[in-house]
Amino acid sequence: MSATTSTFWKDTATLSLTLSSTPVECVSSQIEGRHYLEILAEGGGILSTVDHTRQASPTELLDSFLRRLRRMIRSGTTTVEVKSGYGLDAESEIKMLRVVEAARPLTPLTLSSTFCVHAVPRGVTAEQATEAAICDQLPRVRELVESGGASVDSLDVFCESGVFDVDQTHRILEAGRKAGFRLNFHAEELSCLGAAENLFIFLIVNNISVSLFELYLMKLIWKRRIVHGVYGCGQMGSSLGAEAVSHLEEVSQDGIQALARAGSVAVLLPGTVQALRLTVPPVRTMVSAGLAVALGSDFNPNCYCTSMPLTMYLACVLFRMTPEEALVAATLNAAASLGLSHVRGSIEVDKMADMLVLDCPTLVTPFIFLPF
Repeated sequence: MSATTSTFWKDTATLSLTLSSTPVECVSSQIEGRHYLEILAEGGGILSTVDHTRQASPTELLDSFLRRLRRMIRSGTTTVEVKSGYGLDAESEIKMLRVVEAARPLTPLTLSSTFCVHAVPRGVTAEQATEAAICDQLPRVRELVESGGASVDSLDVFCESGVFDVDQTHRILEAGRKAGFRLNFHAEELSCLGAAENLFIFLIVNNISVSLFELYLMKLIWKRRIVHGVYGCGQMGSSLGAEAVSHLEEVSQDGIQALARAGSVAVLLPGTVQALRLTVPPVRTMVSAGLAVALGSDFNPNCYCTSMPLTMYLACVLFRMTPEEALVAATLNAAASLGLSHVRGSIEVDKMADMLVLDCPTLVTPFIFLPF
């Protein structure tokens, strides 16, 4: 055996701060072949977990959260993005964000906190939920941060058919950007909501050089898409300067190009692809386009995984990522998606000494061994 040193894993896009009945309920529905959005429309999935999370006391949430963090530590993780999103009203979301804050001195993990607008609550429309997020929840979360009650880094919105459409997502994210939050949102998971839309505006705003003919063509495309009411998640993310966009199983090639031009990070979640039997995201196209790819466990009741090595393994066998690509995606690129690549994610001078020492077979190149 030989000793190999690597930076520790950075786990992005976890929904580990929840209290659900059991993951068995979610898995049973998946085994029956029921679609995720069908389960959600009937009040299951996210909404079922919301009921349990709302009823839970802060102490119950904290105890459950710390147990999951300890499991992540045993798998070599030292930095975790933690999303709220199972409260769906200001009081419950703030309760969750306060629990994240209470956990910080109780764990050696670095926690990056994200306020997540995750679903449409029962009894209201998506438009009403959008207005509530913009006019009530975001201001109160911002007030919580300014008062020192919690540190919140990012905003997430679930942009999907049957949840928040592209226009509603854009309005929430725009309000979040104005409130000072980083943007890191769900997009193109179960359906592709756009094609080649606002690259025209994005390129002009960012002073990117293109030919007059290219601008003319993009302007025609942009006008046509507005007429038909189509506005793609990938292009929306680029126009808002989103630091990261997660899922992207159904993203279009134009969306990939837009995100690459914007410098966004694509956060891919192989555990969820496996659990929900989703389309494999076009990773090779992303890499060829120069789009930075990160990996996350997406821990939640649908995907009960706290292991980044397992996540890397699934990325290799499902997404056909090389072990070297999976290693970078789980470390440096994952840190970049959280705005932490200047201090974490690689072994360099002036960075945190997050190092994991592993025993590896001497006959195998050490980095190839890591996902396995």
